[in-house]
Amino acid sequence: MNTFLGELARELTNSHGTDLDQLKVIFPNRRAGVFFRKELSEQIEKPIWMPSVYSMEDFVLSVSSLDKIEKLEAIFILYTAYRQFQPEPEPFDRFFFWGEMILKDFEEIDQYLVDHHKLFTTISTQKELEEAFQYLDEEDKKVIEQFWNTFLPDVTDTQQAFLKTWRILPDIYDAFREALLEQGKGYGGLIYRALADRLKEDDLTISGSIVFAGFNALTAAEERIISWCVEHLSAKVYWDVDSYYLQDTRQEAGWFFRQYASHRVLGNTFPKTYPEHFSQPKEISATGVTLEIGQTKLLTGHLRELSARDDFKPERTVIVLPHEYMLPAVLHAIPEQIETLNVTMGFPLSNSSVFGLLDSMLRLQQSHRNSPTSGLSYYHKHLLDVIQHPLVQPIDPKIFQQLSTQVKKRNLIYCPEGEILSQKPLLLTVLKPVRNPIDFVLEVLDQLIVIWTDKEHDYELEFVYRFRENYTQLQTMLVMQNETLSFEFFIQLHKKVAQSLKVPFTGEPINGLQIMGILETRNLDFDHVFVLNMNEDSWPAAGGKGSFVPFNIRKAFDMPVSEHQDAIYSYLFYSLLQRSQTIHFYYNSISEFAMNGEPSRLLKQLEFESSHEIKYNLLSNPIQVTPTPPISIPKTERIFMILNKYVEGASLPSHIRHHSRLTPSALETYLHCRLKFYFRYVEELFEQDELQEDINPMIFGNILHDAMEILYRHHITTRKTRLVQETDFFGLEAAVDGAINQAFGLHYQFNKAKKIELEGRSVIASEIVRKLVLRILHIDKKHAPFEIVGLEADTQDGYSIEFPIHSANKEISIRLKGKIDRIDQKEGRFRIVDYKTGKDEKQFKNLESLTDRQEIKRNKAAFQVMFYSWLLKHSPLYKSGMPIEPGLYNSRDLFKQDFSWQIFEKEGRSNPKPVHDFLTYETDFEKQVSELLTDIWNPKVLFDQVEDVKKCEYCAYKRICGR
Repeated sequence: MNTFLGELARELTNSHGTDLDQLKVIFPNRRAGVFFRKELSEQIEKPIWMPSVYSMEDFVLSVSSLDKIEKLEAIFILYTAYRQFQPEPEPFDRFFFWGEMILKDFEEIDQYLVDHHKLFTTISTQKELEEAFQYLDEEDKKVIEQFWNTFLPDVTDTQQAFLKTWRILPDIYDAFREALLEQGKGYGGLIYRALADRLKEDDLTISGSIVFAGFNALTAAEERIISWCVEHLSAKVYWDVDSYYLQDTRQEAGWFFRQYASHRVLGNTFPKTYPEHFSQPKEISATGVTLEIGQTKLLTGHLRELSARDDFKPERTVIVLPHEYMLPAVLHAIPEQIETLNVTMGFPLSNSSVFGLLDSMLRLQQSHRNSPTSGLSYYHKHLLDVIQHPLVQPIDPKIFQQLSTQVKKRNLIYCPEGEILSQKPLLLTVLKPVRNPIDFVLEVLDQLIVIWTDKEHDYELEFVYRFRENYTQLQTMLVMQNETLSFEFFIQLHKKVAQSLKVPFTGEPINGLQIMGILETRNLDFDHVFVLNMNEDSWPAAGGKGSFVPFNIRKAFDMPVSEHQDAIYSYLFYSLLQRSQTIHFYYNSISEFAMNGEPSRLLKQLEFESSHEIKYNLLSNPIQVTPTPPISIPKTERIFMILNKYVEGASLPSHIRHHSRLTPSALETYLHCRLKFYFRYVEELFEQDELQEDINPMIFGNILHDAMEILYRHHITTRKTRLVQETDFFGLEAAVDGAINQAFGLHYQFNKAKKIELEGRSVIASEIVRKLVLRILHIDKKHAPFEIVGLEADTQDGYSIEFPIHSANKEISIRLKGKIDRIDQKEGRFRIVDYKTGKDEKQFKNLESLTDRQEIKRNKAAFQVMFYSWLLKHSPLYKSGMPIEPGLYNSRDLFKQDFSWQIFEKEGRSNPKPVHDFLTYETDFEKQVSELLTDIWNPKVLFDQVEDVKKCEYCAYKRICGR
């Protein structure tokens, strides 16, 4: 295959012989120049001086009197110009991002030689509009008017703000340009424009012969520079074109070339006949793959097949990546048979692990709090992001693991400084409160350099040095401008900087398999082409970049719009294919995970407009909808050995140290789902601790229980009596806030000496708990006087019983227990009090329904309070013959005027019957419990899944079951 650069090298050696040292060859980018030198070296047979090879930017800078300014410095100077004309200027951190937009617009205004005064003419009336744009033809005037009519005559606040900024942009441009020229500096567009303006006076002398090669979409400034060199210096222009898209007016890939072919000067540089490389036979395939990682897997197979061929030359093969983030996956996909490769594209810092670490550290600093009562504390998410980061965790693994566990276990939304025990210098630096984000991040980077030097972190250190270089420069400019940045702004800036900076890969650029981005392929030709992410919005890339210059005005002033971008990407597409032999396209076939599943329209154009056949393939795993097999666990000898922990006097296996007791919650779990009971109470697969910023219903209920326990426990301790009288409630109500605070501290294991500072929704939850506690006290006050017989913490293991059942032809005693919220006594009657904060009802169908697994509206709360009544009946506290009244303080009824704590048996009655005395139900209840326990110990009854899958919606084990 004859490449464009090879043909160019041959043409220049034929026309200039050995006098190439007087030649200046200029390409659109540097990459093409590197490959051109290689092609030229293969054309010459003896040592000669090589020509000077430039990129267009390097050539312009070589003949310009201006130095190119860095973007950050340019924005600082732009901000100074902006403040001259804005009476109430924005602070720098708010100006920065739309300052970037202004700089980009100025860049294009200069590149396309637009009169900025005419572009930004102040317009407030239709008459001014007509006068301002007299020089435009009627079609362009209509384009302008379409835009301004949306603003005039009725101007909204947003439009007025736009107009206000629009009107001062000409003055900002002039002041900005003047400030740069005084320093002998310029941004890219200004440098190009300054050179283009010099050419009007023929004020440019360049020795030697000039060749421009491989250009396509020229800016107005480039067009003027190249045309002047052709006209005044007899420069040559070589176009990398093909007849297929140049002569077909439907093809946007030839859009720019057709303009230049009719240009007064450039038209003479086009050949009389155009190459027809694109029409040559090619093997083209397009494969749709689910997810991007699937593309790299397929790429590996194709590269392995290609590398096995005898005529395979790695340097004649290219992998094109429209998205840079695919680079790591592609590097891992290169088969071992390909020993050399060259990566042309840089690796963005935003994809590095160092970027994520710095971002977490900055957010940790931004979110820290310093309270007079609780001291310094750090938001859990950012703290865990830092100490669990793969680059930080090895620094102090034991301490960091302990801290992570404590944060989750104790639900430390804000972790106090005293809980962080590590004394490693890096962590001390990260946790030290600072005001200046630049100073902070530079200190962190210095720490990382010290830690990682000589510890196999060369890859990460490269990123660290790049960040440090740019932030040191930013720090210098901030000092010069006397500006400070907030953490909020710097976090955004950090992301912007990381997206714009890239770490280049070092290597021999012309050897080995080539990996490139789209723009790097300009002027390069390959035998074998692999293109990943060949999806719409990837190639061609999605448009929509921000600008102060609206679309219609851009179009009227011949500034680039979406059509320009489409033409550029189309040309890059066809020029890459025109001399190639085999092309493999891969695209995502699904539109999920923020990915576009539609193949690029360029593929469709190629299929329907060219004579080339595309072999389409779609790789996917066939979907077979098969029901998830049910899970059932037979009761083996091993399982019965584990169940022995609930059997009084039974021997236990060596891995089980202590006997346990079944609670009403455990029995309720069995009634809900036998398999769930097996997971939790047999195999003890407990849920992992998860930190929750919102208080879930279970925690909410626990805090209410603890608060009531604390109140009445304090009363018993301080008054030295269990009798509660009506006069005691003034003191009880006064102690509510302290009890709630202590309850939160108990739940989250805070230091008892410190007052808990609640955050976010915990404040709302605390207020709700307070209202519930006060309402309970109000109801209790009406019930007073009464005697508190027992509270939840009176017995360590609660109230217990050993209940005999028959299992496997023998009698065993099952160990049962329950923690009763409160037992009180009044007028010869016991009362069981159970606090409920959910949607619990106090009515139940009948006693049998409480243990009926098929009962849809089975009343769990009623079963629990009946169970507690049964335990009290068999406890030493019980006095023979005294009635036991089960009671529920359920939040859904608590504020009703006719509130009653009693539970009610409905059983077909129009007026449900209150349960005044558990003793009337005792015999039947014991029978229900006996049948339930016998079912658990029945070897023929499996631990199986509940049939109603709705019950699985919030189950912790639903992933195991596949529900």
